[in-house]
Amino acid sequence: MMTLLHAANPSQSLVICPDKRGNVARFINGINNHTQEGKRKQNLKCVRYDVNGECRVLLVANRDISKGERLYYDYNGYEQEYPTQHFV
Repeated sequence: MMTLLHAANPSQSLVICPDKRGNVARFINGINNHTQEGKRKQNLKCVRYDVNGECRVLLVANRDISKGERLYYDYNGYEQEYPTQHFV
């Protein structure tokens, strides 16, 4: 699970549960954000938009990505609740 929007009222928070609804983004590799080496791998970032009253999440390249290069994303974003310290 991944928290996209954390609100004071839990009923207004937005959490993604990929086993119920998912797409190709679930195959993007996570980084170990507890190390500098892991942070250097990150080549995608999360951008959230309101589209007609619905939250939409886009993953955007934060640097040039070579053909065949793996895609890496920080699952935690602004929170540190998702345990990534064992990611390679």
